[in-house]
Amino acid sequence: MKKLMLLAALWAASAEAETYRCNVDGKTVYSQTQCSHGAERVRMAPAPTDSLDNPEAAERHRLKLEQEQARQEAERQELERQAEAARQRTLEEERLRHDRAMESNLEVVKSKLDRIETDTKQLRREQAEQGSALDQARSEQARSKALGTTCRPNGGGTLYCD
Repeated sequence: MKKLMLLAALWAASAEAETYRCNVDGKTVYSQTQCSHGAERVRMAPAPTDSLDNPEAAERHRLKLEQEQARQEAERQELERQAEAARQRTLEEERLRHDRAMESNLEVVKSKLDRIETDTKQLRREQAEQGSALDQARSEQARSKALGTTCRPNGGGTLYCD
């Protein structure tokens, strides 16, 4: 009796058709053989044997299969939509990180530019002061020449005249 039950169970399991769902040219196709690398195995129960004799039962079975296929296709599309949404979120997060890094770099560059401008102004002031001292020295030298005295720089930015 146990052997008979085991045989019946094996027969029922083998009666279940092996079916693959594939994407061919953008369309979902169901086949008994694996039609592409990305084929997905789908378990589908075979049509009841009484459907061969009963057209109404065959039609019900066909409609049931179509509904299952439609449900699976809707589930696949929803998963694809979720994956695309996650990809878009990741891209947006990367854009935001990039923008923040660029803003930080911009602040550093602005700070360096401000320092350069400050240093440039300081150098111009110092040059103006040195130019003024040079003009003053030339004026003293011209005056001493007119008076017949000799003037030499004393090292402190002024002239020493005899």
